[in-house]
Amino acid sequence: MDLKWIRTFITAAKYENFRKTADELFISQPTVTVQIKLLEEEIGSILFQRDGRKVAITEDGRRFLPHAQKLMETYESGMSDLNRFRQGYNQKLTLAISPEIAESIMPFVLKKYMTLHPEIEINVQVVDSKYIADAVLNGDIEALLESNLKLK
Repeated sequence: MDLKWIRTFITAAKYENFRKTADELFISQPTVTVQIKLLEEEIGSILFQRDGRKVAITEDGRRFLPHAQKLMETYESGMSDLNRFRQGYNQKLTLAISPEIAESIMPFVLKKYMTLHPEIEINVQVVDSKYIADAVLNGDIEALLESNLKLK
């Protein structure tokens, strides 16, 4: 099974239109048709009902879609992790900071931290202070800096 087929299927399920799928993926419409047919043959199910130029996802297609999405998420996560490792990172730290901190002391703090810890990839999200706590609780970030300068 080719992951291109999975990506094509997910996009086609989103639009239920092979031409729009082709446009988004920068491939030809016949390529979309071929990839969907190959995937259908591979899994032994019809994923789209075709009626002339119209296509509609089938019940089998709806059932397979979350699995296809999970496959792509796993692949993309693995590739992202591998790319970080190749760049010398072995950890990732996501911070949320308020706009005030982002404009004032954060550049200095980050430069110092990155010098001391070059193996850690830093992802900084500038978030309005009233939304920072939600980002922490949702697990979107690991640490936060608010204008009162507390590291949590």
